[in-house]
Amino acid sequence: LVGTQTDGVAAQEHGALVGTHTTESAEAAARHEEEEEEEGEEPEEEFTPVDIACSWMVLGSLFFAMLIFYLVNYQDSDIKRYAWTIVNTTLSIFTAVLMFSGIDELFLEFFVNPVLGAFPQGFLQLVRVACGFFIFLIWFLIMHLVVAYCSNLLMKHKEPHNKMWVISDGLRGDHGSVVDFTQVRSEGRFKGITFINNEEVFVCHRNVVAERYESRTKCWAMLNAHMAGFAMISAGGDLQHSDLFIRNWGLSFVSVF
Repeated sequence: LVGTQTDGVAAQEHGALVGTHTTESAEAAARHEEEEEEEGEEPEEEFTPVDIACSWMVLGSLFFAMLIFYLVNYQDSDIKRYAWTIVNTTLSIFTAVLMFSGIDELFLEFFVNPVLGAFPQGFLQLVRVACGFFIFLIWFLIMHLVVAYCSNLLMKHKEPHNKMWVISDGLRGDHGSVVDFTQVRSEGRFKGITFINNEEVFVCHRNVVAERYESRTKCWAMLNAHMAGFAMISAGGDLQHSDLFIRNWGLSFVSVF
C-alpha cells in the first residue's frame, strides 16, 4: 500500500514537472517567434520636411508637364498658338538670362576687374558704371545686326518670295515640305489635296521663304532683345549702387528713367 501511494505521488510529481517544462517550452517558442518577427520587420522610415517638399515638387512638375502637353495639343487653334507663344517666350527669357550672366561674368573677370578692381571707389566707380552702359550698347548693336542678317537685309541677292504648295499635316514627318503644284488638286486659293504614295495629304499655299525668314528673325531677335534688356538692368543696378545714387532714394528712383 505504501509502495502504491509512493508511486502515485511520483507520478503526480512527474506529471507536474512535465507540464512545467511544456509550458516553459511553449513560452520560449512564442518568444522566439516574436523575436524573429521583430527582426524580419523593417523599421518604419520617417519622412523629413525636405522629403515631403521634394515629393510635392516632383508631383507639381509632372502635373505642369501634363498641362503643357494638353494645351499645345488643344483642339482650338488659338489656344495652341498662345500656348506655344508662352513656351517660346519663357524659354527665350531663361536662355537669355543664362547666356548673358555667363558672358557678362567672363567679361568682368578678364577685362574689367583686373583694371578697376572688384569693388572700385571714387572715379573708378564711375568708370565701372560707364562700362556697364557700354556693355549694354554692345548688346543693343549686336541685336540690330542679328536682326538685319536673319531678315536677309544684308544679303545682296534676294531670294524670290513666291508662294508654293507645301504639305500641311503636323502629324507627318514631311510637314512643310514643298510639293509639285501640278500634283495638287486645288479646293481654293490657299488649301488643296495631293496624293503621296497613294495617300491623300492636305496641302496649303504659303510663302515658305518669307515665313522662314520671319521665324528665324523672331527667334534671334527675341533672344538678343532679352540679352540687351538684361544688360540694361545690370547697368542700371550699377548706377543705383554708386555713391551718388545710393545715399538718396530720390536719385535712385530717378535713375530708373
